[in-house]
Amino acid sequence: MEYDKLNTTIKANGTCLQGKVKTTFKKLEEAFGEPLYPDSFDQKVICEWILEFEDGTIATIYCWKLKTAPLGEYDWHIGGHSQRAVDYVKNILLMKEVEYTLNEDEQVQLADGFEDAFIGIARQFGKPIAVYDRKQCIDILINRDGMSYEDAEEYFQFNVEGAWVGESTPAFLDK
Repeated sequence: MEYDKLNTTIKANGTCLQGKVKTTFKKLEEAFGEPLYPDSFDQKVICEWILEFEDGTIATIYCWKLKTAPLGEYDWHIGGHSQRAVDYVKNILLMKEVEYTLNEDEQVQLADGFEDAFIGIARQFGKPIAVYDRKQCIDILINRDGMSYEDAEEYFQFNVEGAWVGESTPAFLDK
């Protein structure tokens, strides 16, 4: 997932709160670099990151109505024009292995041992689910566990793809 970090707030105009992510300033800085410190006329935004994704989606990550940027764990606001901004930011954080806390209604079930096949987050009936590249999962079983293609396919179909772990069961994408 490609994105550019913007150095101006112009494209962020008109965005609004879409969701939150609980993490620290330091972790966001490690993921996205130094934030902007906009000269906000109303002083509601002290610092923010503005990202533009390859499909044109704009996402902002910012602290709201604070006198200084929080250094400890904080519910950082994610702004945009749609929920897609939140999904994209959280996908980037997952890909960069940045720790953050999800709200209970945003919990996703991950497929243990298939981290390298993780593609991102999708929504099913408004709930987030993890999405994996099916072919990469099969390749992991072949390379990591020494299975033949046929054994890996059978094992995957029955034990991974066919496992129901609740509403947040991961999806496996055939590319």
